[in-house]
Amino acid sequence: MKLNTLVVAGSMITAFFLISACGKSAAQLEAEQRTLDADTTVVSACTFNAVLPISIPMLSGEETAAVCDKMARTLGRNPSVRLLRHLSKAISSMKVQGRGDDTAANAYQFMRVVENRGQLNDEDRMLNTFDVVFKIVGGTDGRVMPKDLNIFLSNLGAGAKTMSDDGLYHSAAMLSVMKQNQGE
Repeated sequence: MKLNTLVVAGSMITAFFLISACGKSAAQLEAEQRTLDADTTVVSACTFNAVLPISIPMLSGEETAAVCDKMARTLGRNPSVRLLRHLSKAISSMKVQGRGDDTAANAYQFMRVVENRGQLNDEDRMLNTFDVVFKIVGGTDGRVMPKDLNIFLSNLGAGAKTMSDDGLYHSAAMLSVMKQNQGE
């Protein structure tokens, strides 16, 4: 059942891109994607219709709207197009690697890590934290997930706001070894 749903969703996404990309070269499509990746315009609404034109190819409009909603709830405002696309790429890459199927839950955990680090008002630092969390998940072969980092930073309290990226990498390595030794 799940595979069937995935095939249907994949076919719909492919059809959408084929129809919308008619007459466009690969270079033109790539240029459009790069432009969207750099767009600092705030997303007008976290709805399917509003996010579909700016969503990444690997997530559906519905999934992108869910990511946008989680971001907006944490930020207290709608995210920029570049923030939404960057987090969407990290989450979709994790999903492809088999490290988390719940897109909205992963978006929530990524945003909690950003919040714990006190970065909600600095887009560049948020983008960097998305990258750090994604690298930690990959580097630990999925033993340390965004939820683990959220819990760790929540327990750390005020120290989470001053922890460097290197400190977070080292802490994640320690968490990974601990989880591996526990057989998780």
